[in-house]
Amino acid sequence: MKTDLRNITPDGCELRFSEIAEDLELTADGFDFPQPIEVELSAAKSGDEILMQGVVSTAVEMECARCLEIFEMDINPR
Repeated sequence: MKTDLRNITPDGCELRFSEIAEDLELTADGFDFPQPIEVELSAAKSGDEILMQGVVSTAVEMECARCLEIFEMDINPR
């Protein structure tokens, strides 16, 4: 997702979007992203800077090093 940074004010704004890993050029050996990557951000302008805080959540699919079975693990900091 792209946003025009000039639209972010000192009062701030909320940005929410969902992207698939390939669109973000996220690749890693041994990992797949079976679900979209969900992003929730708060952004506010402070002088010449833009301050952002947010949460990124998704799931990864990988192979267990011990039993070699494929499993899915949620990545959600909440």
